[in-house]
Amino acid sequence: MMTYKQLTGFHCILDVGCRLGLPIRCLWRLGLRTRVIGVDVYVEYLRRVKKLAIYDDRVLASATRLPFKENSFDPLICLNVVEHLQKERGITALEELSRVAHAVIVTTSVGFVEADADPLNPFQKHMSGWYSEDLKYLGYKVRGFGWFRIPSLSRLVPFLVLLNVVLVPLLRCAPRFAYHMYGVRRRNPCESINEHFPSNGSVRNPMDYTRDILSK
Repeated sequence: MMTYKQLTGFHCILDVGCRLGLPIRCLWRLGLRTRVIGVDVYVEYLRRVKKLAIYDDRVLASATRLPFKENSFDPLICLNVVEHLQKERGITALEELSRVAHAVIVTTSVGFVEADADPLNPFQKHMSGWYSEDLKYLGYKVRGFGWFRIPSLSRLVPFLVLLNVVLVPLLRCAPRFAYHMYGVRRRNPCESINEHFPSNGSVRNPMDYTRDILSK
């Protein structure tokens, strides 16, 4: 996975499904000073991250339909988002991510993990489960991370917890047995990443639209 030092070498990072910007805040503490644009479908998150001044710009949009030109970003991160979409829409979103960026980093839980919707945010409910084969089929290189999936037993037997720690490095090559996985998909380098939006004069810059929404 890319480190914060590698991320700082890029002109601009797109964070799709940014929520409250926790990963970016962590990267800032580590020294990230690259321009970052946050995208989310839930307007309340964008209002809150605006107050926190985490992102240089914020865009109200769905991961399945991003208002950016092809190859506009390198890299793009999309952390724990696809499991909130039905499988078909999740596949559409993954293809859309690859359209707007030539390097895409996604994370998701392995398999279906139950999560109910937040009463204030209907988008929080988990709608699908994903396996390494799903991401590999779409052209992603996949690695596992986190703990081994040992349901309930790891809570009952301390030895299994220790075994988990010892075996965790093996999850990189065996993501099916991990609680989480990340996938990286790369395309040919972008020729330019300075112009992020469609040049058609009839198409409004989505950041202008989002600023109107946030100002209400």
